[in-house]
Amino acid sequence: MANVTQRTRTSLWQIVGLVVFGSFLAVLVIEIALQFLPVHDSMQALAVNAQSPVARYQPDRDFTYSLGADFAIVNRGHVNNAGFVNNQDYDSKLRTPLVAIVGDSYVEALMVPYKQTLQGTLARAVGKEGRVYSFAMSGAPLSQYLVYADAARKDYKPNAMIFVIVGNDFDESLPKYREGNGKRFHYFKEEGGELNLSR
Repeated sequence: MANVTQRTRTSLWQIVGLVVFGSFLAVLVIEIALQFLPVHDSMQALAVNAQSPVARYQPDRDFTYSLGADFAIVNRGHVNNAGFVNNQDYDSKLRTPLVAIVGDSYVEALMVPYKQTLQGTLARAVGKEGRVYSFAMSGAPLSQYLVYADAARKDYKPNAMIFVIVGNDFDESLPKYREGNGKRFHYFKEEGGELNLSR
């Protein structure tokens, strides 16, 4: 009887071991398969605080954007040294003419190859004669555009600015209409009949 109990315990441990090993192997195979699929990366937005008052992403990294479970739209892009989606690094020391483009997802254009974006097209058109820098993040309201414009003015001194404005940028500038972006962006707060920027 003791011998049967011992064999049962051994068989039970073997089964448990096989189940654990099989589960581990299945997860490993799935992980390896997913490495070859264009799975959407996290954009890694940085915290907005006194030390870093402008919403931006973790700089100097490549990302993959994909839409839906069937990867209907796939794009690979780059977050530059300033933390914005743009293939070119920003240099505050250069004095060639600069156009700053400010906006939200229409400018950021995660799903569009850089060469086909507004900033990519303009950068190609001006070539070495000038620079085109974009300051944008998906979900940014019109109030955030002012923060981006001010940062661009202080850091890079652009000769011109282009603002890409769509209908929802106005109402999303008020805190009561903001959705999901919480404390990342600046909003207009009504105080004494005036609108002031706040976070």
